[in-house]
Amino acid sequence: MKILFYILGLTSTMMILKLQIGSFDLTLFNLILYIIAMFPLLQILKSKKLIIPRSNMYFYFLLILLGSTLVNALFYKEAVWFRICIKNIFSFILPQILFLLGMRRLPEEHIRQFMAGFRLSVILQLLYGLLQYLFYEFTGRNVNSLLFGYLKESFYTSTNRRGGTIAVSGLGYHPTYFAITMVMGFIIFDNIFIQLLCVFLVILSSSKTGLITLGVAFFAKGIYRVWAEKKENRKLWINKTASRMVMGITVSIILIGSYRNIPILKELFTNTVSLIINYSKDGSGSTHAGYYRNAGHYLEKLGFLKGIFGGGSGTSGYVLKYFGRDTGAAWSIESDILDILFNSGFTGFILYYAWNLMNIWKKRFDKKNFTIWVSLFIAGIFYNFIGSWVTVLLVILQAADLNKDTVNNVTVSAAVKKGWLWKIEYM
Repeated sequence: MKILFYILGLTSTMMILKLQIGSFDLTLFNLILYIIAMFPLLQILKSKKLIIPRSNMYFYFLLILLGSTLVNALFYKEAVWFRICIKNIFSFILPQILFLLGMRRLPEEHIRQFMAGFRLSVILQLLYGLLQYLFYEFTGRNVNSLLFGYLKESFYTSTNRRGGTIAVSGLGYHPTYFAITMVMGFIIFDNIFIQLLCVFLVILSSSKTGLITLGVAFFAKGIYRVWAEKKENRKLWINKTASRMVMGITVSIILIGSYRNIPILKELFTNTVSLIINYSKDGSGSTHAGYYRNAGHYLEKLGFLKGIFGGGSGTSGYVLKYFGRDTGAAWSIESDILDILFNSGFTGFILYYAWNLMNIWKKRFDKKNFTIWVSLFIAGIFYNFIGSWVTVLLVILQAADLNKDTVNNVTVSAAVKKGWLWKIEYM
C-alpha cells in the first residue's frame, strides 16, 4: 500500500499514460486513486460497517455533488452533458468519497510516502519545464509536440508564444497547472536554488493565475515568518524585517527596470495587473471577469433547486448557453468559486469553502501547510482545480491532522439488507 501512495504522489501533477475508454479518460494517477479507493470499499463490505467522517465537510460536499449530478444527469436533453455527469461521478466523486471513508485508518507512513512522491513529481516537472524552454529557444518547437503529439488531449502540445517565448506547460495539459505545481515547489522546498527556479518557471508559464498565487505564497510565508520571529526575539525581528524591506525594494527596482526590456515579463505583469484591476487589456482575463460580473444573471437561469443544489459536476458551463456560449461540448467555467457554485449550488459552495477556511485556521501554526492552503484558496478565484490532483493534495494534508485527533465512534443506526447487518458510525 505504501508504494501506491508514493506513485499517487509521483503521478499527481503529470498526465502519464492517459487512456481513452469511450467517453472516459483514465490517467495513471486516477488509476492508482481507484485502486487505493477499493481498499475502503472492500473493508466496508467485509465488516458490514460504514464509518462516516463526521467533521469532514468536504465529504458532505461530495455527497451533495453526487446527488446533484445523479439527479441532473437524468434531465439533460443533450447527451454531451449526460456523459460529463456520469464521467465525473466515476472519475472524481466516487473515488474521493471512498478515499475519505478509508481516511480514518490511513497510516502516517502512507501520508509521508505520498508527500515524498509529490516532492519528486515537482522536481521532475521543474527539470522537464527547463528542458521544454531550452528546447524551444534552440529549435523553435515545443518538445511536447514531438514526444506526445499523438496525445493532444493529454498534453499541452501547442506552441503558445507569450512575450517572444513558449508558455511552458511541463508534463501536463495546461500552463496554469504547471505554474501551480511550481508554486507548490516554491513552498515545500527550502533550497533557495530550487525556489528561484520555481519562480523563474512560473514566469515562463505566462500564467496570470500562477503569478498571483506565487505572490500570495510570498506574502503568506513572509507574514508567518515575521510573526514567528517576533515571538522569539523582538530585536532580531526588527533587524531582519528592515533588511528584508531593503532587499524587497531593491528586487522591485530591478524587476521594474527589467520589465520594460524583457518581453515575457512585460506581457505577464501587464496582463496580471489588468486582470486584478480592470480586465481591459487581456482577452482571457476579460472573459473570466465577465463570469463574475454576470454571475447573478446565470443564477437566475439556474432556478431555485439548481441554485440550492447545483446542476451536477462538470456542468457549470451549461447555463452560459442561454447567453450565446453554447459550444456544443461540455465544459466548466475556469473558476473554482463559480464552478462549485453552479455544480453543487449554495449548499455545496458553503460546505466546500467552510472546509477550506477551517483547515486554513487549523494550519495557522504550520508554515508550509498554511501557505499551501491559502495559496490554493486564492488560486481558485482565477482558475478551476476542483476534482484534480489539487483537491487530493488537500485531502492528504487534512489526513495528517485526522491521525492526530482522538476519534470517538458513535453508532447511529443499524439496518438489515439481504441478511447483512450494517452499522453506520460517525467519526
